[in-house]
Amino acid sequence: MTSANSTLYQHVEENGRTYHAYKSGSDSHFFSIAVPPNCRFVVEDAEDDWEHDDKFSYIHARAVLSCFADPSVVIRKAFNALEPGGYIEFQDHMAPFEFVEPPPEDSALAQWNQLSIEASIKGGRPWNNSKNYARWMREAGFVDVEEHKVWVPCGTFVEDPKLRKMGLYHVTNMMQGIDGMTTRNLSRLGWKPEESKVLAARAIAELREGRVKPFNFILAVWGRKPS
Repeated sequence: MTSANSTLYQHVEENGRTYHAYKSGSDSHFFSIAVPPNCRFVVEDAEDDWEHDDKFSYIHARAVLSCFADPSVVIRKAFNALEPGGYIEFQDHMAPFEFVEPPPEDSALAQWNQLSIEASIKGGRPWNNSKNYARWMREAGFVDVEEHKVWVPCGTFVEDPKLRKMGLYHVTNMMQGIDGMTTRNLSRLGWKPEESKVLAARAIAELREGRVKPFNFILAVWGRKPS
């Protein structure tokens, strides 16, 4: 086994949080891992030119809804990088949150939900693009494109045991992630870091207390490059 390249551990700090230093300020996160000798990790920006000697048989992207200015461009690059018959698959959740019942008028999560989308659009990387993945794959030339949606609650307010477990994972993930998703994003709307942190804390409290009943559709979309 060999260790991951030391450059993976370089980082910058902003608003009390650390980010990978590659193209400083992106939302990349890396983990300390050991890799087998026949495996290598390449840190690149998928929006740049893809310069690889070999074609890929499978390209997978997950939780990238905040990453790209124009995901359709990345999908076209992936099409060109695949071997004939190769597959692409995107997995993401569909933003913004929807609610089983209307949230209270003073709901911090509802406010965060709306402002986050507005800020992401202003920042040029809209969070609500995942609904377009299937269309963009077809436009790029992929065939046999399929789209699969799974309804996932963000909380344990449902009766079904499987959905309750999924909801627990989802709400835990959101409570751990909202703070990191908020400060830089809302700064695009003129919010100060301390204001963003207060809103994030209130939204987390609502999720913890079960005051609101949000949900997302989790989306899986895949397609094949013609042989």
